[in-house]
Amino acid sequence: MYHGIVKDNCPIKSWTLVKESLFLKQMKYLKMNFNVLSIQNILSNGLENLSSKKPLAVITFDDGYHNNYKYAFPILKRFYLPATIFLTTNIIGRNDLFWFDKIINLLQQSRLGYLDLRYHRLSKYNLSYRNDKKRWEVIQNILTDLKKLSSSKRDEIIKDIEVKYDIKYINNEYLLPLNEYEIDEMSASGLIEFGSHTHGHEILTQLKYHDVEKTIINSFNVINKFNYKYNIMSYPNGDYDKITIEILKKYNVCLAFTTNNDFWVPKYSQYEVPRIAIGGFDTYIYFKLQLNGILNVINRLLTAKNKKTYVNISM
Repeated sequence: MYHGIVKDNCPIKSWTLVKESLFLKQMKYLKMNFNVLSIQNILSNGLENLSSKKPLAVITFDDGYHNNYKYAFPILKRFYLPATIFLTTNIIGRNDLFWFDKIINLLQQSRLGYLDLRYHRLSKYNLSYRNDKKRWEVIQNILTDLKKLSSSKRDEIIKDIEVKYDIKYINNEYLLPLNEYEIDEMSASGLIEFGSHTHGHEILTQLKYHDVEKTIINSFNVINKFNYKYNIMSYPNGDYDKITIEILKKYNVCLAFTTNNDFWVPKYSQYEVPRIAIGGFDTYIYFKLQLNGILNVINRLLTAKNKKTYVNISM
């Protein structure tokens, strides 16, 4: 699971943005060691009918950024690797950013030392870390707090940050959405397919039943022009529940992807497909350890060890 791919000198430091040179190495590794398939191909043939000497993999991107076209697409073409981009359809072609990218842009390019949102009944956030990964952890906490608010309240807070700290948006091109021309060109290549990431990137578990239906219907009204045999989607923020799945079944969505960091094994249903998340602060070695399952093994061993320690203490 990727989000954005950017030039190596991109000034916006974000986990969601992977450097072009690193993405190139990752795709070369995938090409050599995995059989990378499109999701439509897998669904058409059925997993049980796919024979391969190599492990199977799919490449996905969430949100639908222009940088997928400008930086990722040429590399995917070079190695002839198929991929799926899950589009947020109401932002296609707009000269605007997602609300969360506005926050990332404002905080990372201004390099604020702190962000005081106590007057909005939130917290004062310490952003003074020089280490990009540490600073990103604080930004993630800010985004998590803002996700709990209404869209109008988030917009109010963003405007307040712009005014109070006198910050201007620059380098927006790294975070702008795809336009229709770019989407059509990628689709025509036969390498890139598109799925739904909802119409407005809403967190589905925060919506009423009717509004979940509406955002899913609106998104597929855009995507269905490509005449895919199967409707597929990924959940914004990875959030879903039983009601969400019920609605997906109602509208013939046959596969839905989460942000659960794991391999797709039989315990996961077709509406709970996990993905291995790859971000801008992940090293090439980390990428290989993730894809080979070594980190999963280590995490399971640590979990088992912690459980054993807990049991011994309680006894």
